[in-house]
Amino acid sequence: MIYLDLILNLALLVALSVISGFMEQRWPRQTLIGMVAQGLLFGIVAVLGMLRPLHLEHGLFVDGRSVMVSLCALFYGPVAAVISGLITIIFRIWMGGVGTIMGVLVILSSAVIGVLVHARFRKNPVAWSIGHFYLFGIAVHLLMLAMAFSLPLDTAITTLQGIGIPVLLLYPLATILAGKILLDHEFKLQSINELRQTREELSTTLRFIDEGVISTDLSGRILLVNPMAEQLTGWPQDAAKGKPLDDVFRTVDQLTGAPVANTAAEILAGAATASGDDHTLLLARNGTTCHIAQNAAPMRDHQGESRESSWLFVT
Repeated sequence: MIYLDLILNLALLVALSVISGFMEQRWPRQTLIGMVAQGLLFGIVAVLGMLRPLHLEHGLFVDGRSVMVSLCALFYGPVAAVISGLITIIFRIWMGGVGTIMGVLVILSSAVIGVLVHARFRKNPVAWSIGHFYLFGIAVHLLMLAMAFSLPLDTAITTLQGIGIPVLLLYPLATILAGKILLDHEFKLQSINELRQTREELSTTLRFIDEGVISTDLSGRILLVNPMAEQLTGWPQDAAKGKPLDDVFRTVDQLTGAPVANTAAEILAGAATASGDDHTLLLARNGTTCHIAQNAAPMRDHQGESRESSWLFVT
């Protein structure tokens, strides 16, 4: 029964730790409000665990607050650790009982270990494996068990005999699960931010180059038209997006006036690259023409598969 009660308590805390990742999307950890928000979250989650603890005797119980406080300090640093620690300490003192001193010491020791390891962890979080989280959980909870000696000696011995093995078996596992959830959220947010930055840089480049660029999907419908292409074709991005390429980028032979197939068609048919001839005119939306040289190339993903046909034309 003791194992089941601990598992249920820890499972609740691990599940609630998922909320942290969603909060960080709103308030990044680098900001003061982000650190405060995470401290409040982890403190509240720890309190929820304390509402459904494993009772050893009146006023003496164990729960998952050590997991929450230590991981809060590890991931979010001293500010968040102080906030989560204060919340749980105040609540533990309010609950009272013979285990109050031990409970407060467990919270303090968990926060201190997390803060001490935080700087090293933040230098290279990607290097942290399951083994690192396991060792971190063992360290936190060995110290937790040592705090039992703040109890009367006979109570301390009885407590260690009752919870020593379950704590060392289950609490590091909960640390691994919650830690991996938090780390995966962090990597996901990092990837999203890097992608957003890359898109902003690409957008800036496309806005300021003096060549027209049009990107289509594999069915030949327009995805993007840069400002120079808007000027040359007379089609703004909003109007052009989703239209067949031939409706926006119309080319004719300079000598005969006959329609000329654009080079993107060759790319969509499987060509590696394609270039137009020197006698091609672009017929703009308003009926004006200008001489262009067109070149096309496919855009491929990391596996080499063609995802878009992106091409540029130069006046």
